Order: sequence, then C-alpha cells, then structure tokens
Amino acid sequence: MLGARHDSSPQAVSRRALAHPPAAFAHRRSLARVFVVGASLATLAVLAGFAQPAETKDEPKDIVINEPTDISAKTLWSDLINKSRPTAEHAALDAFLGDWEVSSYWVPGPEQNPIISRGVAKGEKIIGGRFVQISSRLSHGGVPSEGLVTLGFDARKKNYTFHGIDSFATYANDCAGAYDADKQQFILNGTVEEPTPKDDEPWRKYDYRITFDLSEKNVITETIEIKLLNNVWFKTVQTKFSRPASKTESAEAK
Repeated sequence: MLGARHDSSPQAVSRRALAHPPAAFAHRRSLARVFVVGASLATLAVLAGFAQPAETKDEPKDIVINEPTDISAKTLWSDLINKSRPTAEHAALDAFLGDWEVSSYWVPGPEQNPIISRGVAKGEKIIGGRFVQISSRLSHGGVPSEGLVTLGFDARKKNYTFHGIDSFATYANDCAGAYDADKQQFILNGTVEEPTPKDDEPWRKYDYRITFDLSEKNVITETIEIKLLNNVWFKTVQTKFSRPASKTESAEAK
C-alpha cells in the first residue's frame, strides 16, 4: 500500500518470513524417503580395468566390458564390498526399525493453528544393513500421502545422512549431521531451494534442521526447524513415532 510504514521489527520479519513457508516443510510430517542406487568412482575404476580398447582404424567401436574371471578381479570386487560393510556407527540406526504409529503437526504460518496428520510407518534395513529405509503412509485431513526416508552413516565423512522423498514434491531433500549419544539425538542440517509464488521472483533458499530425539522409551520425536530472515530458528513440524500398543505389550511380556 502506498504510504504504508515498513515495520522492520524482529516480530514483523518473522511474520513475513513465514507468510509463505517453504513447501518442503508443508509435507515433512514424518520419516519417509528413498534410496537411490549409483555406481561409486571406485567401482567405475574397477570396471575400466576390464574394458577392451576400442579400434581406431575406421569408425570407433563400442567398448566391451567382459565379465571378470581371473582371481585378481574377483578380489578387487570383494575388497570393495568388504570395505563398505556397516560400521559400529550404523548400530544407532537400529532404533528406527520396526512398525510405528505416526502423529504429526505442521504450523503453516504465524498465528495459525497447527494442521494434524496421522498414519503409519515402517523401518527396515536395506543393502546389507548399510541403510535403514522408513516408508510411511499418512492422511492429512483426508488427503493421503506416502513417502520414503533413507538413513545411513557415511564412513568417508563420518556423519549420518538423510535422504527423503514424498508425494508432495518431485525432488528429494538431503541433510547430514551427527548423533549425540548423551542426549540420544540425531541432529541433521541441510539447505533447500524452492520457487516463490510468483514465477518472475528468484527462488528462495532455506537452511533447515531435523532433530530425532530417542530419549523417550518406545517413542521417536522428529522436529523440523527452518531459519528465518532474522536468523531465528522456527519449529514448523513436530512428529511423534510411537510403537503400536500391541507391539509394546508383547515386548514387555518377554
């Protein structure tokens, strides 16, 4: 509005930052993401060792990769697999295994009531225990969604990793961080870029933080925070994963 006074107080900055919260957090109500398989550079190097040289007299021919048959080649493959086996740090991810009942709330903006979502999730080990995959099915006011989260430990960088996709986006979110054994918390940090409501505006970039708190028995609490323009962290999503009552009673009986 012409002649309107610009309010630059921290409260006003926070309200403006939350007026159009990032879509990525509108649907981050639970664990849910997927594993993407790719060839490592080390594997490509091994494959290159068995490539047949291309002829160059006439037109180049396709390079043929033969199945390795000698003992040295088999040793190289075995070494690659052995060096990538799960480490001691992977054991912390076992807490996510099994069946879960999910309840979540998302705060869409300032002075707005939270939106409640409910559903189920299941955590399973994949790729020989190198990763834990959590699949989820949720209902958001009658609107169904599904998603996948893959949690792992990167032995190269010595950090825990999160890779997630779901029904509300055609891209993945990735973040990484550490596990605090004293607090029983995974704290993972990432950055996401998203389009603004208007096509002619530049994309917005947000820092976000995901915390998984394992301190409560039979419960995992996930909190997602975004960093506002005034450098204040705002909690936009909180999700509780609870063991089904039947599973809890059965475990306690044993």
